[in-house]
Order: sequence, then C-alpha cells, then structure tokens
Amino acid sequence: MKDNLIAVARITIPHGVRGEVKLQPLTDFPRRFEETEFLLLADGTRLVLESARLQRDTVLAKFRGMDTPEVWIPFRHQELYVTEDELMPLPTGRFYIHQLLGIEVFDEQGAALGIVDNVLQTGSNDVYVVKTPTNEEILLPA
Repeated sequence: MKDNLIAVARITIPHGVRGEVKLQPLTDFPRRFEETEFLLLADGTRLVLESARLQRDTVLAKFRGMDTPEVWIPFRHQELYVTEDELMPLPTGRFYIHQLLGIEVFDEQGAALGIVDNVLQTGSNDVYVVKTPTNEEILLPA
C-alpha cells in the first residue's frame, strides 16, 4: 500500500507515561498535525490522532488506543503517511518532491537530458538528480 502514500512524519521516541509520542515532521507544514484526524502506517493501518502540539522541531502526538510508552517500541523510526489527496495545497507553480520524480528534463535548446530520479535536500537549495539515457547522473540546482 505504501506506493500511493506520502511520508509526513517519522516516529522517534515515546514521551511521558500516557502514550504520547514524539514525531519528526517530514513536511514544510508541521501545523497540519493539529488539524489531521489520522495518519497511516506503511501497511495502511490507520492511527487516529487525538491531539498534537508543536514542541520546538518536533510534534508531540497522542493516538487513540496507544496509552503507554511501551506500545511505541515496535514503531520507532517508522514513517507516518497521508494519501495524496490529504496533502496541503501548494501555490501555483510549486510542487511536492514526489510530483517531480520521473518527469523529463530538457536543456535550453530543447534536447532531452533525462528524467528526475531523486531530489537532494541540501538545506540551502534542492538539487535535482537527473538520470540520463546512458544511466549517468546529472546534478542540477533547483
């Protein structure tokens, strides 16, 4: 089921004794967790979100039925997902990374260079990894 899901958080460690867990946001919209009703595990299991609050660069979340710190042990480092229709809308001309993967890239003269195979997030600017027909990689700043 993971193929049509987009990762928005990674489970890190339990917080407190009542089943809260720290999430590392993998989104530019961390406030989304305050409005989201549920998140999905990679196998499609739905986790109903009871509450979420931002704490520095993490999200403290409480999910229904997850009432002790121990329940989170098997889920550490797993990602949490949403479906594409649950993504936050972007302004015109802006795209999510997964929407760029597989698109064809051309130079200024219109010659095909290859397809976007990956996007490296360097911190200062993204870098597109373009795979050529000869399986070489071209790195292009975004």
